[in-house]
Amino acid sequence: MARRPALRRRPAPGPTPTELRAEIEAALAETTRDAALELLEAAGIPAGPVLDVRDALRHPQAIARGMVIAEEDGFLTIGSPLRFGAGAAPPRRAPALGEHNDRIEAWLAESTRTSPATRAPG
Repeated sequence: MARRPALRRRPAPGPTPTELRAEIEAALAETTRDAALELLEAAGIPAGPVLDVRDALRHPQAIARGMVIAEEDGFLTIGSPLRFGAGAAPPRRAPALGEHNDRIEAWLAESTRTSPATRAPG
């Protein structure tokens, strides 16, 4: 590289991230999502739509990967995209407020009792 002077020159600084964002937002302000994706794809820029939950629940890829989960009450939600071993972990409902308080309090009491930092010297 040292023998090639063109490689030793520093390129001119480009726009700052803030300037670049403003420029992109201005260029796409009057463009639909689909038109913007077409422009980006034509320019060789990898891009995809940002979906809301309703669109994500209907997306063929989410359905094909088994990511649309029906909870116990029939409520549809998106499951985890992470897969370990043979498949996704089965969905579980969120605990009710206070449901595990007794277990947490017992764990805290035990960890406090056995922690070297909380034992009396001697």
